[in-house]
Parts: sequence; structure tokens; C-alpha cells
Amino acid sequence: MSRTYSGVPGDSRCECSDTQCVAHAGTPACNGVAISVLYRVDMEDNSGTAFCEQCADDAMESGLFTDSIEDDDEVSQ
Repeated sequence: MSRTYSGVPGDSRCECSDTQCVAHAGTPACNGVAISVLYRVDMEDNSGTAFCEQCADDAMESGLFTDSIEDDDEVSQ
């Protein structure tokens, strides 16, 4: 699954709410335009979270997100 956001361009906002995110440090939410969807690695996440480019970079660097959905069979092997 690709990291590219498949919604309508400019139609969706970044869903990042990490107050420690370098893209919008100190504010509770980002107002950027979503361009990608990332998935949590520490829990089952089949829907993903929409991110702007800067928040997606920060999320990937955190190690808590991936740009693809892993199948349960692949993870257990």
C-alpha cells in the first residue's frame, strides 16, 4: 500500500494531533493538507491516519507508523 493519500487533493486536512510534532510544535493540531496515509505499528490499524508531508515525515521518524498495512500472516511469520 502506498504512502500517497488517495482522497480528493486539498479536500482533507492532516489528522496529526501530536503536540510534539515538529511541523506544528506547541499546537494541538495541524492545519496542513493531507497527502499521505500512515498506519500504526503498535496496534491493529486498518484505516490509517491522514498526514501532511511534514507531519508524515515526523511520524515515520518516530517509528510508530508505517506506510503499508501488514497482513497478519506476514507479521506472524
